[in-house]
Amino acid sequence: RTHLGVLLRQALGEGPRTEYLADALLAALSAEHFLHQRRGRGMDLETVRAGWHALAGAVLGSGGR
Repeated sequence: RTHLGVLLRQALGEGPRTEYLADALLAALSAEHFLHQRRGRGMDLETVRAGWHALAGAVLGSGGR
């Protein structure tokens, strides 16, 4: 969490949104969410990986707005 927060602050600047985004990005990687996507939704590992990369890219590409 700390490292991701540092990286987001470097990319987006200081502010409450960077703290929120760190939490939101990490939530997408939680074991519960991962298992739901894999078992409950039937997503393969590549789909989950590509989705997380797209999410991170959208956050960084939009400046987190």
